[in-house]
Amino acid sequence: MLFIEQQVTSKEISEKLFSLNIDLKTLFYWEVYSDTAYGLKYFPHCLAPETHVIPSEHYKKYAAYTPSDLMFLLPNTITIEEGKPFNNFRIGLKKITIIEKSLINDDILINAFVANYFCDSTACVGADAWMIRQLFKESSLDKNLSNCLGKLLINVRKDERIK
Repeated sequence: MLFIEQQVTSKEISEKLFSLNIDLKTLFYWEVYSDTAYGLKYFPHCLAPETHVIPSEHYKKYAAYTPSDLMFLLPNTITIEEGKPFNNFRIGLKKITIIEKSLINDDILINAFVANYFCDSTACVGADAWMIRQLFKESSLDKNLSNCLGKLLINVRKDERIK
């Protein structure tokens, strides 16, 4: 069984998304009083009116996003100005296995998710003719699907090539 903390964005990813003005009403949120006093809360907006807590230096509230929330926020395709006509990118997500090497114990297999935007066309000439081009140099990688998609959304919002 997955605990809810494994199914939503971490407090750190949620804070970064909030700092980029991404604030969607979600069923879960991080309630933060300090770096060491915080917790994940459930708030059914449809069942109860939201109580407004005045944010202060001692209290902050950040949406904790599920994969469904993040897929709703992420664009299906992104077109950038440079590299025409090979400038259209589609979202790509894979579940992978990472081998964590250990000198003491046996190697450990870890399931993780990787996401990026991939060019949907390519030139059929030159050394890179059959290489898949990625929009972002580094793909978003995390064991938590929500964190992986959250990192991708952060990249999308920070990239100056994307309007």
